[in-house]
Amino acid sequence: MYRTILILQLILIADAYAFAQQKPSEPVQQALAAAKLHVKDTSYLHYLQAAAAAATKENDMYGMATVHQAAGNYFYSRNADSCIAYNQLAFRLFKNAGDEKRAAICLHSIGFAYDEEKQQPASALQYIEQSLPIHRNLNDTLELANMYKYMGMLKGKLNRFAEAKQDVNLAIQYFAAKEYKPGIAVSHFDMAQVFAAENNTDSAIAYLSLAKQYWLASNNAGRIFGLNNYFFEIYFKAGMPAGAARVLQENENLLAREKIYYNDRLQFYNNSIVLYSKVNNIDKKQRYTQQYNSLKDSLSRQGINVNE
Repeated sequence: MYRTILILQLILIADAYAFAQQKPSEPVQQALAAAKLHVKDTSYLHYLQAAAAAATKENDMYGMATVHQAAGNYFYSRNADSCIAYNQLAFRLFKNAGDEKRAAICLHSIGFAYDEEKQQPASALQYIEQSLPIHRNLNDTLELANMYKYMGMLKGKLNRFAEAKQDVNLAIQYFAAKEYKPGIAVSHFDMAQVFAAENNTDSAIAYLSLAKQYWLASNNAGRIFGLNNYFFEIYFKAGMPAGAARVLQENENLLAREKIYYNDRLQFYNNSIVLYSKVNNIDKKQRYTQQYNSLKDSLSRQGINVNE
């Protein structure tokens, strides 16, 4: 119902206005601020609907674009198709309003949803590629770098390995030009994924190690935890159980003292189940199976989908 209402509002007025507005009107800002207080509860969509109504009343296309983008973000891990639909609508409105930057961010979100939620890297790549000329026209070097590294990872999934490496290397050059070391580190991770898809274990481990070296120096537990999950997959697939057990233990220690993102926690639990099944440690396998199911059920009650 909420989606239908917003789409109908949009169809009635989407093409009637094109102007260089760069922020929502005051009533829409107030409605969005009220919605933000409820972003984690079930009333959030009700508040977004109120913001959409305010945008319609104010004839505020930029405000409507912002509402649609917020709805897209909400649905990202709940309903990928709705996330994509809202971001497509927001993209169109931001373009009409003259905000090329936020229009490009909508394309990013669509690409991420296709890749991470729907496992459709070819569709994801189409939207990421559409954002490139926008960032180039804006002279936005860091966003160009972000998109090139992501395109490289996607092309790796599509077995376009030579192009993938070229894209990630170009991303590294862009990040280096801006002396943005975190960007170089995440590019090393994406390059590792390309080499892993190519079954080049040594190079995958080498690039993962470069990325991990930076995040260790930065004391970023979340990044280290995610890298260790990926290390585990590489080691386990390559028949290197000692390496797999070592990074699993590192993550077990991190989990005891750090707040870790739920997707990474789920992956850790799953990795633990895989390893302890392999070594026939029934107690630990059951413990991590229980923790995995408990977290998954909790997320499901919040309307958050979990990719198996």
